[in-house]
Amino acid sequence: MPEQANALEQYLEQVNDPGSPEFHKWLTPSQLGANYGPAVQDVETILRWLAANGFKVDEVYPTRTLIMFSGTGKSSTLFTPQFTSSKFAGRGTLPI
Repeated sequence: MPEQANALEQYLEQVNDPGSPEFHKWLTPSQLGANYGPAVQDVETILRWLAANGFKVDEVYPTRTLIMFSGTGKSSTLFTPQFTSSKFAGRGTLPI
């Protein structure tokens, strides 16, 4: 992914640079996803995981960077953060 992030950064610089031949050559959301988004296989893995845990996928954005999903699924156990310690006022950690 760092290569993709670097390539996206370079694209953004070029598309906004009046001296660049790429100036204002905008990509569609689908092109942006194909060039810089997560791999299709990775998105499919996430979609399968959501379905297996009782969620309904409402929409996958063309950039493949946002998945809208709904339902209760197993959310009470899936999305409950567990903390073992926490920074306190920048002075070290406290057990929780």
